[in-house]
Amino acid sequence: MPLLMEIVCWSAGSLFLLVLAFLLVYGFIRNRRVAQLWPFALLVVILYALPRLNTGKVSKEGIELTMANYESKPDDVAARADLMIGVARLIKDNPQDAEALTKIAQGLGLLGDTIQALKYAEVALQKAPTSVDASGLVARLDRDLVKLSSLANKVKVSPDDEEARRELAGITSRVKNRGTLAPVALQLVENADALLQQVPTPVAASAAAGSETNIIAAEGLTRAAKDSPDDPAVVRQLDSALVAVQRDTLATPGQMQRAVSVLKAAGKESAAEKLTSQLISKFPKSPEAKAARRSHR
Repeated sequence: MPLLMEIVCWSAGSLFLLVLAFLLVYGFIRNRRVAQLWPFALLVVILYALPRLNTGKVSKEGIELTMANYESKPDDVAARADLMIGVARLIKDNPQDAEALTKIAQGLGLLGDTIQALKYAEVALQKAPTSVDASGLVARLDRDLVKLSSLANKVKVSPDDEEARRELAGITSRVKNRGTLAPVALQLVENADALLQQVPTPVAASAAAGSETNIIAAEGLTRAAKDSPDDPAVVRQLDSALVAVQRDTLATPGQMQRAVSVLKAAGKESAAEKLTSQLISKFPKSPEAKAARRSHR
């Protein structure tokens, strides 16, 4: 029953109750029979009972109509109140099927209660993992979980991507701070923690150490070449170090930035430009990439 009708029933019931009370008191004072007032009493009972009779089970179709009504009139106080009452009654029915739980989540989402909406959506998804409505609703309600899933996949594919790992660690921490997590969020957090705890493989660690050694050598030889530009041994060693730097798989934006500086100092502008493009492409959100973009403007 719409809220307006409930208010009308309660108001009319209260009015007739007052009239009945007055007539009863008047009848007793005047010593008159009051048995003929039973229709008033019955009417009062009916008016008060009607709203309560409608507090029973709410159909999923009914809540859909209520949500559609509110969506068409989001500023209508009565439409919002109807939706609040409908959702509350559906929750009170304690439904166990995924469809009804999804309807509750949708209603709560429209009312702005995102946390509770997500809770019901996740329970619905747990009961029906293949439900497109439930999974889509979880995705819309919780952008952090969507981002968490995306970053986890990115780190899984590129475990040496430091920028992605930093972002994943930050968003994982934010989700953890919510307190008790629903199953979907808990699973994503556990997956992210497992990825973040993985250490680089020995091959990757060795490659990273080799790259650092080559960059340090190139930096030192660049300074030596400036001091002794006519020394053929220094020039040969510098050329070899620069070739090694260009061949390395540089694992961090810091290494790439230093390699760019070494190449520029050695006059290898073309190689430096190419490496700068790789830096911007591989680590687009890193401070080094941002600085590189600014220097190109």
